[in-house]
Amino acid sequence: MWLAWQFDLPEKGEGMVQALRREQSAYETGPFPLRGLAAAARYTVTDPDSPEAGGSFTGLERMTYGLPVRVSHQAGAVVLTCRRTAP
Repeated sequence: MWLAWQFDLPEKGEGMVQALRREQSAYETGPFPLRGLAAAARYTVTDPDSPEAGGSFTGLERMTYGLPVRVSHQAGAVVLTCRRTAP
């Protein structure tokens, strides 16, 4: 089992996702759909603890298919930042 929250600052085009992998979770990756993004806009996701884990995407992609989040160890957490980079 996982828990995830999305925090958003739409007026700044920024936000973050906090995801927690519980100790009993057998899944080390999960897709978490984001809300409130502009479908045609481009966004960049950054993991401050693992810079290679970030990426660029459209709002429609992440609202439809979710944001792939990976935590390799059980009872772990990750915080990802999200920034709108193009209208």
